[in-house]
Amino acid sequence: MVTTTIESYGDDPLQYVKTFHYDSDNHHRNIVFIHGGAWRDRRNTVDDFELMIKYIHSNTRQFNLFSISYRLSPEIKHPYHLVDVIEALKWLNSHYGVLTTTLVGHSVGATLCLQLLNYKTLLAEEDIVVDTEKLDIKLSKIFLLDGIFDLVKLVEEYGAPYQEFIDEAFESEQQYKRALQLSNDKFNVVGYSRDFESRLYIVYSLDDELLSPRQHELLVDHYLKKFGVRVSVISGHWGLHEQMYKDDRVSQLILDSVDT
Repeated sequence: MVTTTIESYGDDPLQYVKTFHYDSDNHHRNIVFIHGGAWRDRRNTVDDFELMIKYIHSNTRQFNLFSISYRLSPEIKHPYHLVDVIEALKWLNSHYGVLTTTLVGHSVGATLCLQLLNYKTLLAEEDIVVDTEKLDIKLSKIFLLDGIFDLVKLVEEYGAPYQEFIDEAFESEQQYKRALQLSNDKFNVVGYSRDFESRLYIVYSLDDELLSPRQHELLVDHYLKKFGVRVSVISGHWGLHEQMYKDDRVSQLILDSVDT
């Protein structure tokens, strides 16, 4: 049985971390989950990953399991979703002694994971001052589930419906062009505060009705050809966009990967 606690890392009701399992002796075996929802959908919450977390917990007790909630648009805009993720990770470091973690992000949760790799450059470009000196968590593995990785290409592919939620989350087209690695040449893969030794896992469902494989293909081309980063691409018939992270087969492949 998973026992949960909810604790705030900020003043806003959405700034909290839900802990599903914690062992105080375990500083390097952690998994942090970041939900999606187009930066705005309140139906997506820390509990999106509940089935995945229960599956992982039922098969091993070796991981601390946390899920991050962050503020949503249109009340806030980029880069404050990312600022919240940074503050939550700092909080996990200071309150729970998290030193190493695996990240699992779905949809724009995956986008936030990707942005985290270059958060210093990103925040500097937005003239945002955040105390990031205490962000001293090593990222071991990063799982990007049905993620969005190039907003410019996303709008080119899907047009007005996707432009709408992007406009709610960003101040301008120029801002979302510089928000991600694939459309901003100033980003590189070694921008994280700790030496980048992580492995990226791009995981997507062939049944996804909201995103074509193009986003994942663009990311693979970018990281493999430009930086030579180790990228694993895993696909399967795991259901629609909001179903895939509830599929036990996806949970198992994450479990298999973090244990290797």
